[in-house]
Amino acid sequence: MDIAGNYISITNNSDVRLKTNIMPLHNTLKSINKLNIVQYDKYRTLKRDSTSTFVKCIGVIAQELEKSTDPILVSSVIPADEDFPYTVDYPQLFTVSIKALQELHKEYKEYKELVYKK
Repeated sequence: MDIAGNYISITNNSDVRLKTNIMPLHNTLKSINKLNIVQYDKYRTLKRDSTSTFVKCIGVIAQELEKSTDPILVSSVIPADEDFPYTVDYPQLFTVSIKALQELHKEYKEYKELVYKK
């Protein structure tokens, strides 16, 4: 739990027995490059008054991801309702970032081979 009493999950179930239609991701670097990383002050609740406080944060804006045409980004948003704010599945974005790093590493190795073959 965080200071405001909100539940924070830093683990996700990843058992293959819970999964179906498993397919590799491609072009994740393109998805990651679409992220608008921002710094902001975040209020602790949706209902605010003159005593409301906030915390400094760095992250993305869920509504921007939701409006994206990129299915990887859209799937990382948990929609809001009247009582609960939009939520971003940061562990999912982190996993996509790992895949993007793998793609970038592969490109680097290919580039390196081209440069040093000459």
